[in-house]
Amino acid sequence: MENESIISQIMNKNKNQYFTLSSLLHDSKKAIAIPYVKGNIWHNSVVHEYNKFNETVPNCNRHVNFLLYCGITFANSEQRFLAENLAYQYSYSAARYELNSFSKKMHSYLLRKLPFVVYICCIAYPCNILVQLQNGIYYGFFAIPYFCVHTMTLHYAFIGSTLCQYVPEFYWDYFFRGLGYLLETNHEMYALCNRDRSIMEILFEIFAICACGYFSSKYLL
Repeated sequence: MENESIISQIMNKNKNQYFTLSSLLHDSKKAIAIPYVKGNIWHNSVVHEYNKFNETVPNCNRHVNFLLYCGITFANSEQRFLAENLAYQYSYSAARYELNSFSKKMHSYLLRKLPFVVYICCIAYPCNILVQLQNGIYYGFFAIPYFCVHTMTLHYAFIGSTLCQYVPEFYWDYFFRGLGYLLETNHEMYALCNRDRSIMEILFEIFAICACGYFSSKYLL
């Protein structure tokens, strides 16, 4: 069974309207399709787990889910570059995640010029770190726990998906269970970071973090 993403259908009709129409069609709560690939057991297993996660955890950022699961489909791919229909959606989801309208053009361009593995290591991962640092102050008291869970999720996904290529398929289920648990925890921590707060509450949380850091460095180091 092969699925075609909505964004690829839009692109076939009018390439010049991609970014405008996609902003209307996709929001963070709407699932984004990853097509199956005939004969590729790993890729199809990832897509199956991706679809199952979107169904079981409905209240989450679907752009984050897409970026993560689409990224690990390349663990055993013989292709160097991301498929054209996914490249458009990947660049758009990356820009939505970064909340930066300029970055969607940058990601779209680099996804076509760089092998996907190189893009992930040299562009996507550093950009992800910069986004976390940029928003760290606003995240408040839950910033550090969220950063820890977020970093664990990324490393678990890409290291684990690579190791899965050297073990029997029986063990893949354990990897996907762990990934689902970490990703769900990541979404929960992110929700805590972005909950509604007053300016005074945000300032109090920043002060609490600074105080914890000061006393920890003074008495523990």
